[in-house]
Amino acid sequence: MNRMGPQMAALEARLESLRERLVRPEAAPGDYDEALSLVEEVRREHERIRARISAASRFEERLRQLEEEMGRRSANEPTDGDGA
Repeated sequence: MNRMGPQMAALEARLESLRERLVRPEAAPGDYDEALSLVEEVRREHERIRARISAASRFEERLRQLEEEMGRRSANEPTDGDGA
C-alpha cells in the first residue's frame, strides 16, 4: 500500500488535469470566440429549421383535413344512375 499510494495520487492528478482539459480546452483566444460564434450560428439555423418543419407539419395536417373533407363530400354526392 505504501508504494501504491503515490502512484494513485499521480493517477488522480493526471485524471484531474485531463478532466480540466475536457471542460476548458486549450486554444488560442480567438479560437474560443470563433467556436462560440459558430455554436450560436448553429443554434440560430436549428431554430429556423425547426420553424420550417413546424410550418410544413401544419400545412400537411391542413391538407389532410381538406382531403378528408373532400372525400366525405364526394362519398355523399348522389350518383347520376348511369354507372359512369
